[in-house]
Amino acid sequence: MNFTNPRAQFDFWLFALATFVLFTTNSMLALLSVVLKKQGLSADLIGIVLAAPAPAILVTMLLAGPIITRFGALQIARTGALIMLMSYLSFELTIDSFSGAIASRIFHGVGYALFMPAAMIYADGKLRGPHKLYYFGIYASMFPLPNVLGPPLADIYLRDFGIARFFLFTALPALLGATLVFTVTATHKAAVARAALIDYVHLLQRRSLWMPYGGIFVVGMFYGFVVSFMALLLESRHIPVSYFFVTFTACLFGSRFLLVRYIQQLPRTVIFSAGLGLLSCAYLVLALDPAPAAAILAGLLFGLGYSVAYPTLSIWVTQQFSPDQQGMPLTLYNAIFTLGIFLLPLFGGYVIAWLGAPTMVLGMALLGAVAIALTWFALRVGAPTH
Repeated sequence: MNFTNPRAQFDFWLFALATFVLFTTNSMLALLSVVLKKQGLSADLIGIVLAAPAPAILVTMLLAGPIITRFGALQIARTGALIMLMSYLSFELTIDSFSGAIASRIFHGVGYALFMPAAMIYADGKLRGPHKLYYFGIYASMFPLPNVLGPPLADIYLRDFGIARFFLFTALPALLGATLVFTVTATHKAAVARAALIDYVHLLQRRSLWMPYGGIFVVGMFYGFVVSFMALLLESRHIPVSYFFVTFTACLFGSRFLLVRYIQQLPRTVIFSAGLGLLSCAYLVLALDPAPAAAILAGLLFGLGYSVAYPTLSIWVTQQFSPDQQGMPLTLYNAIFTLGIFLLPLFGGYVIAWLGAPTMVLGMALLGAVAIALTWFALRVGAPTH
């Protein structure tokens, strides 16, 4: 049996649906850079707005561990969903202001930082058995999967109607998603996450966590470019955003069913390195070829790489702890991932403004190659993996 009980199975799939719908709205923020450009902001200022939540997200995620421990994963997930909804709606009032957009972005980041680790812990608590990685990977795909709908729909709206009432209409999926989050029930295992507190400094001192934590930071940076500047890059090349986002997302979700369950017995370092290699190749294709076909191929490669890298690293962390001790290690894992996402646009905006988008994309490809080399060098010198 892959679920703790029949009710857990129902809650797992309903919560996955709620996450998908909620993040359909969230995925439309991939075009926030396009909206800000229409408001007259340069690439470096756009990067500042996009990266603004990084400190608040890091602090919130680190505090989320003890908060989840005390109040339970489901309650914190509900709180985060409501904050995300309200802050997204606030963009309708603040998008004309540089400082106002930063405030809305920070507020949204706090909600995201509460929801994501709590949701991961809640979903993980519903699963058991040898196929746990497979089902957890399916749930984890609910965060990027909405990219198959969100960015293309947002792109169509902006082309047909402009930015007028953009955030009001595109917030409707988040309203439904937040409502669904309140329909699932807590379980005994989800509540167990309250039991133990593990010092973050102690976690960072565990050498067996260095590779998965370092790896997820790099994966976060790869994904950070997608959700910050990819739409702007494609628009500058007159390529519909759907060419990349639909291909990426369809490949990501398809590989969850057709690939991950068959490779999960391979060594984690092999799976992770393969994922990084695919992510790097995606950026290399975009750097070398500005044609629409390259965007489609890049989406395919990125979807394959992300689909194996993220869940593999997550299970790498959680398998080192008992279920009642996974809250803070997984929270720190997601904090590092999110830090990578939001730090990328900070320096990425300056690189694009000074050297151009192709240079930035090529740099992302080189980043993956360096990360793979460091991973295997660490193994050669005897770095622990568990």
